[in-house]
Amino acid sequence: MADIIISKDVDIIEEKGIKEKKGDVIIEKDLKIKCDVYRIRGEEPSLHYITLSGLFLPQRYLYITFRPLSRKYFIIKMESVLKGKKEPVIVSISNIINKLKISNATLDVPYYFTETTPTNQATPTPDHSSCWTCLAIDLHSLASDYWGCGHEYITSITIHANLYLKSLLASDVLYRPHTNELPPILRLPVTKGLKYEDTYHFRIIPQQMFGDNNNNNRIIKLRFNENHKEVSSSLLSLNKLIGSSATNINQLILSKQGNKVYYTCQNVIIALETKTLNQEFFIGHTEKVMSIALSCDGWRLASAQFGGVVRLWDTPTVCCLSVIKSNQLISGLSLSYTGAVLACIGRAGGGAGGGAGGKKVLSIWNDNDLNIKSITDVDINVLRISPFDSTRLISCGWNNVRFWRVKENVLRSSPVNLLDYHDDYYTDIQYHPNIKNNGNIYSSSSSGNVIEVDYQSFSVKRVWQLFPDVPGGVAITSLYIHEGFFITGTYDGYVRLWPADFKHVTMETRHEKPIIAVGGAKDGLTVMGASEGQLGMIDALSKSYTTLLRSHTDNIMEVKGNDEYLLTISEDNSVRIWAKQSLEQVYEFNGDDSAIPLTADIHPINNDLIIIGYNNGTTRFINLYSGNVLSEHKHEGSVKSVLFTKNGKKCFVSDSNGSLYLYNEATNNNYILITTLDSIVCSGKLMINDDDTLLGFIGPLPSIVSIYSIKSLQLSVHIDVSVGEGNSNLLPVDACFTSNEINHIVILTNQNRVLKYSAFNGQFISQYTPTHHASCVSVINNSLITGGASGELSVSDYHTRGEDQNYIGTSGRVTGLLGYSNYLISASGNALCHWILTPPTEKMTPPTNELTPPINTSLVCGPWPNVESLTTPTSNETDEILISRTPHGGVELTLTTPTDKPRDVVVASKPKGSYIYNQPLYSKPHPLLSTNQPSMSLQNVHGYNNAGRNNVKWIFKEGLIVYSSGSTIIINNLNTLSNQSMLTGHNTEISTVALSHDGWSLVSASHSHKNWPCEVRIWDIDTHKCTKILNIHEIGVIAMEYSFDDRYLLSAGEDHVLSVYCISTEMIIINIKTTELINAIAWDPINAYEFSSISKDGVTFWILEEKSGTLQTHKPTANVKEMTGLCYSTSNYLFTGGRDGSLSIWNTNNNDCIFSWNTGCREISCMVANSNKVMVGSPDGLVQLWLIDPSDPSPTSILDHSLYVVGGAYSLSFNPQLTMGLIGCLSIFFVNWAERVSSDLMFSHHGNVRSMAYSSDGRVFGSCDDHVTNLWATSDWTNLLQFKSKNVATAIELIDHAHQYLCAIGYTDGSVTVCNITSGRVLTTHRPHKSEIRKLMSSARETSLLLGYSDGLLLSIDAYNGNVNYKISSHEGREITDLDRNLFKVGLPGVVNVNEEIWLISSVDQRISVWINNTLLDWITFPSSNKQLQYQSNSSIPTLSRFSPTEPDVIIYSGYGSEKCLYTYSLTQKRVFKKLQINYWPICLSVSPISQLIAIGSREQVIMLIDCDGAYHESSTHCDAVSDVAFSPSGGQLVSSSQNTHHIWSY
Repeated sequence: MADIIISKDVDIIEEKGIKEKKGDVIIEKDLKIKCDVYRIRGEEPSLHYITLSGLFLPQRYLYITFRPLSRKYFIIKMESVLKGKKEPVIVSISNIINKLKISNATLDVPYYFTETTPTNQATPTPDHSSCWTCLAIDLHSLASDYWGCGHEYITSITIHANLYLKSLLASDVLYRPHTNELPPILRLPVTKGLKYEDTYHFRIIPQQMFGDNNNNNRIIKLRFNENHKEVSSSLLSLNKLIGSSATNINQLILSKQGNKVYYTCQNVIIALETKTLNQEFFIGHTEKVMSIALSCDGWRLASAQFGGVVRLWDTPTVCCLSVIKSNQLISGLSLSYTGAVLACIGRAGGGAGGGAGGKKVLSIWNDNDLNIKSITDVDINVLRISPFDSTRLISCGWNNVRFWRVKENVLRSSPVNLLDYHDDYYTDIQYHPNIKNNGNIYSSSSSGNVIEVDYQSFSVKRVWQLFPDVPGGVAITSLYIHEGFFITGTYDGYVRLWPADFKHVTMETRHEKPIIAVGGAKDGLTVMGASEGQLGMIDALSKSYTTLLRSHTDNIMEVKGNDEYLLTISEDNSVRIWAKQSLEQVYEFNGDDSAIPLTADIHPINNDLIIIGYNNGTTRFINLYSGNVLSEHKHEGSVKSVLFTKNGKKCFVSDSNGSLYLYNEATNNNYILITTLDSIVCSGKLMINDDDTLLGFIGPLPSIVSIYSIKSLQLSVHIDVSVGEGNSNLLPVDACFTSNEINHIVILTNQNRVLKYSAFNGQFISQYTPTHHASCVSVINNSLITGGASGELSVSDYHTRGEDQNYIGTSGRVTGLLGYSNYLISASGNALCHWILTPPTEKMTPPTNELTPPINTSLVCGPWPNVESLTTPTSNETDEILISRTPHGGVELTLTTPTDKPRDVVVASKPKGSYIYNQPLYSKPHPLLSTNQPSMSLQNVHGYNNAGRNNVKWIFKEGLIVYSSGSTIIINNLNTLSNQSMLTGHNTEISTVALSHDGWSLVSASHSHKNWPCEVRIWDIDTHKCTKILNIHEIGVIAMEYSFDDRYLLSAGEDHVLSVYCISTEMIIINIKTTELINAIAWDPINAYEFSSISKDGVTFWILEEKSGTLQTHKPTANVKEMTGLCYSTSNYLFTGGRDGSLSIWNTNNNDCIFSWNTGCREISCMVANSNKVMVGSPDGLVQLWLIDPSDPSPTSILDHSLYVVGGAYSLSFNPQLTMGLIGCLSIFFVNWAERVSSDLMFSHHGNVRSMAYSSDGRVFGSCDDHVTNLWATSDWTNLLQFKSKNVATAIELIDHAHQYLCAIGYTDGSVTVCNITSGRVLTTHRPHKSEIRKLMSSARETSLLLGYSDGLLLSIDAYNGNVNYKISSHEGREITDLDRNLFKVGLPGVVNVNEEIWLISSVDQRISVWINNTLLDWITFPSSNKQLQYQSNSSIPTLSRFSPTEPDVIIYSGYGSEKCLYTYSLTQKRVFKKLQINYWPICLSVSPISQLIAIGSREQVIMLIDCDGAYHESSTHCDAVSDVAFSPSGGQLVSSSQNTHHIWSY
């Protein structure tokens, strides 16, 4: 054992002294413990602390005696130097931290208050605990468990508010939590009659082992480490591991109970449950595990890795109890019955740097750390401790079987006289189960003999020659003994059961390779046999064989897959196919010396087809089911890579000569060669992007990555990574495409750099260096993942590039990464690691000390449901919208008053190259509304105008949030997100808002359109009234801002007009036209009459002369470039952001640029700053917080935090400290940088809402857009659940069945997914037809769904199993536009029974059919116009029909005809009996279930509420066509949708 040096205890505060105190830190007397303590408190813990630095303490344990302040947060930080690491690491322990997080340089440990409190105190809730605690931190275990190295010394300790601190002690002794055993500095006074634990807490981080008086081990568990496997990783967690590196008897064990098999897989030990096949992982070794041993009771496991490190594990908790470091190359281990004694055999000098030629060393350790060694020249292969006497051992090896005994701390041996059998190699040795009752020992040999040795006399009693007919015998590799039979494993691959006399074989089974280990359960009913790469179980009663594991036996070279299967190819010359869900091997293809498989791929759609490329230049298309070769092709060089396109229509092959071959699919899975490109592929893999448009590879030179168009096979992008200073030796080693939304190609180089380029034009984007030596790279679900040469995986957010999170599955080189749904497959060595992949940006609820938005974290903060159809999508649709909607400019300004009549506006085109800013998504004006009875009022709005700019404001003192949605301004309480106040009056979409600094006034601006001018409205926040309407600008307003004294309102318009409005005089005092379009404006916070603006020509400084009504300007000549972001610090400095992503600091005293740096953003779209921080947002969604002191003569910028938000960041509103605030993107995000939390406050849709539905009881409301489905609780309209999918959703239906809420979602590819709302999981996905689903409805009585398709087909399917009940093709060829159902309670011709459920089906050709199941009852054709059925913008008017809920035989119909009408039709009378005139063509319709009210939505943004007499009410608050309307089942509410918003109405 390695030498141990015990250092003396150090009273750190007394001997080292406090180097720094900051904030509220005082010394006061604590009356309970009767001594002076430090009190550290403050609302912001980071600002109140004491620091002890320059410590250099090598002790293992750090003891902290402290008492937390009730209901407050505290932080304890330690800076340590680890062995083998150049840079120090920081360990933080705090009750702020909610989950354990590790990076290369930091470890964040959550501190949970214990469930129970001392017995003499009232029991508080966990976050109110405030009793004195002695916290012991095991620094060595933290370093070993989380960084895989040793702890060297502590350099500094910082104790932050809020707590009382008594003492800090460094020690190498782990003290027990009893007063008489603690050193004086840690002791606390205990009342007579009470114990220490009755009054105080004693905590250990991480968990440790204490020995009690009976030498039994007791585990003290801490809450933060109870679920070690989960908290040890946040982005990845190991789910399953397919692989085994067991090659000998010492690396695989069956438990005595027969319920678990323990085996090695490189540096991991796996416990496999034999019945359920569930796995547990013992992770901690850094090298290959050479030997394992299990105690007879199954509670302790020992393992030894290459290099001599031995770990002792507690199997129930899968936790490492202790680590022993030895200088031996250990080859065998044995544990006593209870695990209290460990014996190991090794070779001296086998540690780091040692040779392998030393003598054998047998060592024994016990609980008291006693180490007994014996050096011997004899060969020892297997070692066993006696099951009833831990001082006795037996061993076997070459030419010897020995007995060992420990007596008086000396280990002695006695050899067995093997007679004529001494020249044999003894492979295994076992005790007879009755060894305690005069039983003997048995040993097997390589010549096929089993010898029985008397346990008392150490002499051979009997020898059995099991294979006398085989010359030389058959080598027995493993032996197991049961009371009634023997089990042998032999080199010929057989597992055989023998009776006690070895007269005949009672049962046998054969493996493909030699057996390495056998075992059996204590009950004798289960027998295990294992060979290299295969593990199986035999049921002794049924004599059946079950394969538990199959794995590769050599390094995996590739891993690929489709929706059903995974494919791997290995250096063991095999290609294996695995079922994706169960990860069980289903097919295997083996090569031979003449044709060694080098690469393979599986067809993405046809699961029966694979292609394999061989070293002899052959490629074979093979049918998996039959194993037949469908076609074979010969190439000039050995095949290096094969790859199907995503649709399977094409297949690419590359060979060692650099040629690229294209095969096209013909018939019957036959592929024919189309073309060949010579000498263009250099090395590496082929890769294809998501939409089958681009093919990438390394070549034609080793430094070049080429991207070809798949359609034309023409070169599209050519990237040479060696170009540039210092890059001459740079070569790509791996590359991958990102998703189409990002459209990047990521390249890993030989110098361990990851480079990002645009796959569209090859433009360089950014680079970074992984924290490990990477061997491959992949981008999966917005996570950038690199695999290392030693098995490491590094995961980080692709966009924000925050801290890397590092993981080790197995220690082999990572050769492949494959992602699907929320899973990751990594291939390392001969193993496949199956990981659960969590989205990189996790949503968390803000802490309750300040603001608590009501987010249902149990549903929305975890990973998306684990199904392939549900993924974590990314969207770049906003970027495309910005490019297509260019701003307008170049018009002459004409001011109008509120009384002026609307007039037309002449619009000129935007100059080329001008700054592209956010334009309204919906710029249509509201029509003039007419009102008649009945009436309706807007109650709530769900949605956010993500096309606006600076349209989110946080009044943090009042806890209010202000934002725009369409033409409406919403004022909401951020703590509850309820009780909305809505400011209405704008006629078009609001583009931007500004808030006065006193928080009393709000100003909003809307775009002009046709008859409506651009309006600027000033609002009183308290009364919610509009106090002034200004027509300052003609087209639209780009930016507005109040001066810091709230005297002036500054605005810049799309018409190039810059205006200053005086609030007090209500006069426009400045109105000028600028030559360039202004992109942003900002008032100087120090000088009340100064402001700045930015444009294409850079920054302009302005001074307002109020009396003369003029402006003085200064335009610096330095740093002239297009600026897109602007803000002032709280001092005399201005920050500007460029279109190139750069940030600049300007001194406003002399208007000079003093410092610039590049942020890495695409461009800067919004900014906010204080004296030493600046925050920026960009259109690519990156939000950064930078630390910088502008007053520093040599300022340095430090990136403090970063976050990625979907859809781009266009609005920032934060508190003055910039620690928390709001980000406007596709939704509104709450961010708390200090607590590292972020939450989506809106859960609004990202795209157009396509369909809506209520549950039958009205408690749940659902809606879907292109890729997102939201479910809401209608009681308070909070988001319950959000599903995201790759497919485009078109229809939604909510089902109440068997006390469950189900959600059915239809997609454009014809599939329908059924989800359980309660559990948040997907139940089934069916695709009964391939056309787009347009309408979806469930049966009220059964679990069937009626699907209406775009081609007119209707299918009734079972929601659970997808079976088709019946098909209706009467509308075939005409798109289905509407579905409805009802229960008939009156007689009807052709209907025998009443209370039948009938269906109403509408198609685009104005035809309606009525059905009971698949029986046609009626066919109705309404008159249409002679004109083509088109309306405006070539958008068709749908045919809509509904049953009347109060008169079941009445149908309400609308469609495109000669006039705008609603018709009521009687099924019993077969005639139209009423026609209601309306003002607009309906595109959606709903009927109230309790009243005779009809709601329709129109393309003119109008919602009409009509009663049966024709009375109506029209209202419009939407900014685009109303896509859907729905009454609640109770009839109390009406919901309308337009684009991404919902409006909830009462009537």
